[in-house]
Amino acid sequence: MGAGARRAGVHSAGGSDALGVGSAGWSDALGVGARRTGTGLPGSVGVTDPPAGTEVLGGDLLPRLLADRPRLESFEEGRLFGADRLRDLGAIPNEYLHYYYDPAGTLAAVRQAAQTRGEFLLGQQRRCYAEILVRDPLGAWLGAWREREATYMAENRELTGAGEREHDESRPAGYEGVALAVMRALAHDEPTTLILNVRNRGVVAALDDDAVVEVPCTVDARGASPQRISPLPAHGTGLIQAVKTAERWVLRAVDAGSRTAAVRAMAAHPLVGSDHLAARLIDAYRAEFPELAYLRAG
Repeated sequence: MGAGARRAGVHSAGGSDALGVGSAGWSDALGVGARRTGTGLPGSVGVTDPPAGTEVLGGDLLPRLLADRPRLESFEEGRLFGADRLRDLGAIPNEYLHYYYDPAGTLAAVRQAAQTRGEFLLGQQRRCYAEILVRDPLGAWLGAWREREATYMAENRELTGAGEREHDESRPAGYEGVALAVMRALAHDEPTTLILNVRNRGVVAALDDDAVVEVPCTVDARGASPQRISPLPAHGTGLIQAVKTAERWVLRAVDAGSRTAAVRAMAAHPLVGSDHLAARLIDAYRAEFPELAYLRAG
């Protein structure tokens, strides 16, 4: 997941496509730079969720933000989840968590779409590679990147009326941008704050020390040092533990070459939650991808 940087405890750099967008959005809405905040975005790989309180220079700004509807709906996550839902949650989730907090609505929207996200990206990449051969390669890549950013989670935004996606090209461009920022900080000893995947080691109390967690880290020549984070709200704790359980079943499936473990991994995931559906999905993937032939019965 992301680019590896196996030095001084840095396992990988990355997260969801929306990496870091949430923290910048709400901090901008409050007029406070993200670097001044002491917020944590703890999570299991692929799942991030802000703390119940956002501490900025000793003050707790989250209640103030949740009470201010215009400011709350001035950034992407506020429009996507809606002010009332965010107040119920008592947190500002990363946009990616909309899949988890409205799975039925999202599934219906995806089914109504003309093509899946995977189909769209496959066609887009093919067009991009063809254009690279006949015109400016950088221009072709930038065009494809901007289109991808603009259409990310389009079904969710249409479902909720959230409008166009915010896109700031001055920020790192996905996994590769984060990986380059890690390498620069390590090589030049330029301290920076990045959301990275590291060993838990007590950072997230709801998970064991060996779990890989996605949290803000200070990165310099000594490596990545996880920052202090606030406790997770109850709904965030349950979600992260469920996804981590699914991930560990994936590891068992890969290690043992077990279809049974793969089905359990899929069934344990909060967006599946059914043994029957999990078995159908695993068998469909095995039929489509010969690389999964190693998943045997048992």
